[in-house]
Order: sequence, then C-alpha cells, then structure tokens
Amino acid sequence: MKDGFSLIEIIIVMGIIGLLATAAVVGYSSQQGSARDTRRFEDVKKISDALEFYFEDNGKYAPKETWYADTSIGASLGATPPSPALSDWAPNSDLRDLVTQNYLSSLPKDPINNTDYHYRFELDDQLRGYLIQAVKLEKKEGNANNGRTFTLISKDYIENENPD
Repeated sequence: MKDGFSLIEIIIVMGIIGLLATAAVVGYSSQQGSARDTRRFEDVKKISDALEFYFEDNGKYAPKETWYADTSIGASLGATPPSPALSDWAPNSDLRDLVTQNYLSSLPKDPINNTDYHYRFELDDQLRGYLIQAVKLEKKEGNANNGRTFTLISKDYIENENPD
C-alpha cells in the first residue's frame, strides 16, 4: 500500500484546476464588459432625458458653444476625438448647463473613458435636435468585431456640416 499521491495524479489535478480557473476568468471579464455596456446605455438615456426636460423648460436643447462635438474626453472641432484626450467633458461643454441648472447631478463619463471608449454629444445648428453616442461597445454581436456604437438621436436632429 502506498501513501500520498503520485506526481502524475498531482499534475492532472493541477491541470483541471487551471482549466476551471481559466474558464472562470474568461466568463468574469465578459460579464464586466456587458456591465459596462449596460451602464453606457443608461448614461446615454440619462443625458437624453435631461436634454428633453431642458427643452421643455427652455424651448431649445442647450446654448451652443464653439465646438463641433463634445465628448467625455474633451471637446473636438472635428468628428475625430480630441488629442490628447482629457479625463472629463470640456469645462465649456454644451452639457454643463444640465448640471448647473440641476437637470443632472453630474455629467456621466464612459466607464473606461479613453479615445476608444467615450461619449459624444452634438447639437444641430438650429438647437432643435441632438445626437448622443456611446462611441464603442464591448459586447460582440455574432462575428462582428468590437466597435459597435449606441446612438440616441432626437426626432428633429439635422446633421451638421462637418468642418473637417
């Protein structure tokens, strides 16, 4: 009769534990991406709701600043994200009025908030419509690669001429 385990038995058990740990880590990181996407949907909807309340009270969506598009990483004069990226909306963002006038407690930022993952806001030139976008989502659809977006567009939005 032998005492203990053989080297082969220990290696097999360690291999099984490694496979289970790998599966758990992959599942966990996938769930984190889905949770961040859910927050992106909620944040974009929250901004949209605040803009609609602001419109009801003021007859326009917000005073337009000089920027082509506001993003949660700074303002942009063109359709491309600002470089270098900031860690927050620009100090004179069109959306700041929603906070100063208590339509929002703070401006939401993307959970990752970098040049790949951020929020984008654009007013049309007549201040009668807007576009809000979570620029990139993490969850893949079928064979599609990451890079899908989530966009809310007001019914009266008229696309602006891109200054680029």
